[in-house]
Amino acid sequence: MIRLGRLTQGLPRDEDLDRHIAALKTSRRGSVDTTPLEPAACEAGASERDVEAQVFDHLYATLSILDQKASTILTINSILGAVFFVYFLSADAPAPYYFVGSAVGAGAVLVSSWILIFVIWVYWSPVEHLETPQTLLRELLRVRRRRTIRYRVAWNFTLLAMACLPLILAGQVWDFFELSSLLARTLGGG
Repeated sequence: MIRLGRLTQGLPRDEDLDRHIAALKTSRRGSVDTTPLEPAACEAGASERDVEAQVFDHLYATLSILDQKASTILTINSILGAVFFVYFLSADAPAPYYFVGSAVGAGAVLVSSWILIFVIWVYWSPVEHLETPQTLLRELLRVRRRRTIRYRVAWNFTLLAMACLPLILAGQVWDFFELSSLLARTLGGG
């Protein structure tokens, strides 16, 4: 897999999945040199099955967090999209900064929203992934990796859309104070 820098930060590659699962299990057992994430795993005699159940809970919880974060960004995107479309459609002949800011912002919102739809996609494990816990854990890590990368890409597009807002607001200030005519008078000497 091509490493994409910050997009893949903290995500295990396919060849590291088993090591990642082992580390999650170790953290659940509460070994001496790790901090347990779930205190119940520290109990004497925690079985492998109990530890695996806690790892599954952890992975499903991280997928739920991604779903919630994606839903939040979709909400932000809907507000941003409304702002951009209002500016884009409100003027008879939009000034260049309105047009560029609105078009780029709306485009970024649409791309971000499209990507986020695939983050909150419902995933049901096929039978072959249910045959052994290790197989299912590997697949859940792959699903988490794909969704995390998509979320991070979509987040960047939303950030781009938010960066377009100052362009539109600067244009409004420019128009409100009629700075172009003031600039022409100042430079023209009249």
